[in-house]
Amino acid sequence: MVDYVVLPGVLSARQVSLARRRLSKGGGHCPWIIVKVDSNEVYQKIEELLQEADGVMLARRELALTVEP
Repeated sequence: MVDYVVLPGVLSARQVSLARRRLSKGGGHCPWIIVKVDSNEVYQKIEELLQEADGVMLARRELALTVEP
């Protein structure tokens, strides 16, 4: 059984919702969905993504290159 799934490259809550539907297909256990935040674009949408995702994982190295202090 898988407990967590990390989704890199997510740009919208719709993508998270689609992943959740596919992972829970058949009515079985759906693992927690964690969105990997690896760009400023994704960082700006973090509130929207958390409406569908169970958590976020910050990719500090990539964010340091794209987010202004």
